[in-house]
Formats: sequence, structure tokens, C-alpha cells
Amino acid sequence: MKNSIRFIACASLFLAASAFAAGLEQAKVSKIVNQVEVIPAGDQPEPAELGEVISGHTGVRTGGNSRAQLTFSDNTLARLGANTLFSFQRGTRSLDLENGTILLQVPKDAGGATIHSAPVTAAITGTTLMMEYSPGNPGTVKLIVLEGTVRLSLKGKLGESVLLNPGEMITVAANAKSLPNPVPVDVKRILRTSRLVKEGELESMGLIMETVDNQQQMIADKRLSDGGPVTPENLLNNPALIANDALNNQNFRRDTVPLPTPALVATPPPYIYHGGGSSTNGGTIYNY
Repeated sequence: MKNSIRFIACASLFLAASAFAAGLEQAKVSKIVNQVEVIPAGDQPEPAELGEVISGHTGVRTGGNSRAQLTFSDNTLARLGANTLFSFQRGTRSLDLENGTILLQVPKDAGGATIHSAPVTAAITGTTLMMEYSPGNPGTVKLIVLEGTVRLSLKGKLGESVLLNPGEMITVAANAKSLPNPVPVDVKRILRTSRLVKEGELESMGLIMETVDNQQQMIADKRLSDGGPVTPENLLNNPALIANDALNNQNFRRDTVPLPTPALVATPPPYIYHGGGSSTNGGTIYNY
């Protein structure tokens, strides 16, 4: 009996390890809005077709005012915003955002993934996130965690990493020597305004709503404050906090704003602003 139990336990561990190690082999183009191209390795771009299956040797590029959705066999979902170039390495769980914006949903039992941009690598398990990379001088990466957690690491800097929790955002310059601390972001408003979120049903929406509920409870408990009277109207509708429109209203909309700087209290809450990020006006306005 003990041997049988031992065998079952070992078999379960083996299957779990195999599932975790299973790489992403291909993805189906499950939605096209306006101009979307596939770019076979070493070949010319071609217009994407709905239902087309692409492998890790093919990139996907969207034009202005365009979006795309890719669905992997393990139900990992990638939604690409306007002017985005995305690819993945076949047989691995490694994704590349070379430009633009992505909403990435990785199911809890899918084995995780890593997503790379020029300066950073984000390691995720079961998580829904939004990530934007804007090349430039020096260029910036912005990452928002809608649910789950993300470990963000700075390339070329061993040990330089930060953990982002649900409802947190980080902005990193491409030439950064260290990572800033995350800041809270208004997930409720993102759900209401982001086209990538509203593109269709998300399996993780229940977990994202838990993030929203937790943030609303923190406002009610006065653990999020901008220094004035703590009301939802003050925190969420302050005109001074309206973000700039970095993507021509395609992804993060003009009225998608971060939550204001939380006031410190006797027992530090989970959402404490520590500075950093590509911000103006004291760290309260973000270009996303």
C-alpha cells in the first residue's frame, strides 16, 4: 500500500513538473482589428488571417489604431495594442515585446512565463498584466499587475529585482541602473477604459475584481490617501492626476490614472509610495 502511495505521489510530481516545463509551441490569431501582420523569420511581412496558426519563428505586428489577440494551446492569452511587435520562442515559455503594448493572461496552472523587453524581464506564474515598451532615448517600460504577482528584473544587474503585487505599477527607463519601487494604480478605472481589457472576456476577471475590491476597501479604511479628505471622488477623479495619452487612446486611455500618493500611517499598508518611476509633478502623473 505504501509503495502504491509512493508511486502515485511520484507520478503526480512528474506530471506536474512536465506540465510546468511544457513550452509554447504555437498560437492562433484569434482576433484582428484593422492592420495586423505576421512576419515569418527571414521573410517579408504578410497580412494576418483570422484563425492563422503561428509558430515561435514568426512575429506579429500591429499598425496604428490596430489590435490583435493570440491564443495559445494552454489558454495563455496575449492581446496586442497599436504599433506593437511581439514574438515568442518556440518550445520555451519566453515571450518578447519589442515595441508597443500587451495584455498578457497566463492561467494559474499553465507553468508560468517570462516576458522580455529591452531593459527588463518579467517572470510570472498565474498572472494578468499589462506591459508597454516605448523605445526612444532612453525609452521606457511600464508594467501594471491586474492580478497575481510579477517578479521584474533589470537586465545586466544581478540581483536587481522587485516584486509587484496586484494593483501595482512600475515605470523603468531603458538605461536605468536600479529599479524604482512600485506604486498603486487604479485598476477599477483601467477596467472601464482600456480597450485591451474590454476586447473580450478574460478568464481571470474574477481575480481582477478581487484586486478592485481590495483597493476600494483600502480607500474605505483610509489606507490610501492623497493628503486631503479620503473619499473615492478625491482619490479617483482628481483632474490633476489625469494621465497623458501615450498611445493615441488605443490601450491605456487618457482617463486611466494611477491612484494618488498614499499617506503614511502608523502601520504601513501594502500600498506605500516610495518614489521612482518616470513621473512628473512629484510622482503622481504617469505617461501611460
